[in-house]
Amino acid sequence: MLFGAVMFGLLSYRFCTLLMRKTKLRGKDMHKKTRKEIPEGIGLGCGVSFICAIFWTSRVYTEHADNLLICACAITLNILLGYVDDTLDLSWGCKLVFPLVALFPLVMKYEGSTSMVAPFFGHFDLGAAFYFLLFVLSVFFTNAVNILSGINGVECGQMLLISFFLTVDRIVFFSKGSEMLAGLSFSLFTCTLGLFVLNRYPSRCFVGDTFCYFSGSSVLCIGMVGGFTKTVFLFFLPQLANFLFSAPQILGVIPCPRHRLPEMVLKGDVEYLVPSSTVFRYRRGIAGGMQKIVVFIATKLKIAKILGAKLAEDGERSFEITNFTILNGILIRTGPIKENTLFNIVAAIQFATCLSVIALKLAFHPGA
Repeated sequence: MLFGAVMFGLLSYRFCTLLMRKTKLRGKDMHKKTRKEIPEGIGLGCGVSFICAIFWTSRVYTEHADNLLICACAITLNILLGYVDDTLDLSWGCKLVFPLVALFPLVMKYEGSTSMVAPFFGHFDLGAAFYFLLFVLSVFFTNAVNILSGINGVECGQMLLISFFLTVDRIVFFSKGSEMLAGLSFSLFTCTLGLFVLNRYPSRCFVGDTFCYFSGSSVLCIGMVGGFTKTVFLFFLPQLANFLFSAPQILGVIPCPRHRLPEMVLKGDVEYLVPSSTVFRYRRGIAGGMQKIVVFIATKLKIAKILGAKLAEDGERSFEITNFTILNGILIRTGPIKENTLFNIVAAIQFATCLSVIALKLAFHPGA
């Protein structure tokens, strides 16, 4: 499994470089003063390589072949969703419904624990409600990485750390089947590493929505096959925080532009990032009240900032507010910083989260 993981990591790198030469999809790097066009959607190479790793694993561990092949099918469907989203402008409805269809067979075949242990509160068995939560999680995992994106290397960086700590978790809390799960997690790590080499700052390619949908669904599949979905969910706490922070824009309370990535400003010849923004007006009635509550909470917590106000010809005032993402929230607190510095901050948050989860499991449930 170790040898196979290394080989599939090399395959990922080679396949991604091939796609970079052959693809017609191009995107501008908005955070560079040259705004050079570079290949986009290269996460396809990483995704296909990991699918090959799953096929290899199903041949080594034949007793788990059925579950692994269902995982391969679900991940392939999400790769297709991502690649279509890279070429077409899919609505949020498609992004919410399609993951349910893709992961439905895997949820129905889930045989892991339906209970959870909360520190200081004890053991809870969720029963049938746990399967409903799995469907909710399937939507969350598929979109979580996609929402926390927008700078060089951040999508791959998240997944590198999560897949690494998944491997560590299965080694530290070793049980039946952990060897296979550690091998799969390490294969995801090496495949992502092959892409990260090309996507890190300064990026030579964009991973695209293809990688975002593939990586999130892959982690969920590993968690569900291994029966440790709760641990996987805790590794995604930064993504959950970003998802909750983004909810007012996703739900339309505050206008949501298609891209909410930070903006680049030049100071001399040096590129710095500052928060991006959107313009909105307070509505009348309940909708306006919700807007005021959201803006009040976000500005008091200093995770969003009103940048200005303007009086229109019709007498209505419009306001400019920073977009609701963790990346923009960090920039509000730090001020203008370089792109690679912002990446390092996000990576440090992800590292600390995963390490804390392992430590808490050791402290409260050493036999997990």
